[in-house]
Amino acid sequence: MIFNVSPKYRIASDFNSWMIQTRHDRRNKETGQLEEGWRSIKWYPSLEKAINGLADIQMRTSDASTLAEALAEVENVCTQLSHAFSPRFKVERELI
Repeated sequence: MIFNVSPKYRIASDFNSWMIQTRHDRRNKETGQLEEGWRSIKWYPSLEKAINGLADIQMRTSDASTLAEALAEVENVCTQLSHAFSPRFKVERELI
């Protein structure tokens, strides 16, 4: 399972854990073209802990330098995570 959170981060799972992954673009040695890849940087036993871990990473690595900027960044991170993990349903109407 993979949840894209932002262009820089996503949360993925395997049989044993949830992982925070960061984009890792690399150059193909044969073609010389840039290829998109992902690198796992942190592992968690539950999705909830992975989400909280990603929020923590995003806050600690933000450019905020004042309390007001930090509070704005908290709101941005919460909004971003809410959008990434909100349910999306397509309701189809049946004709009777």
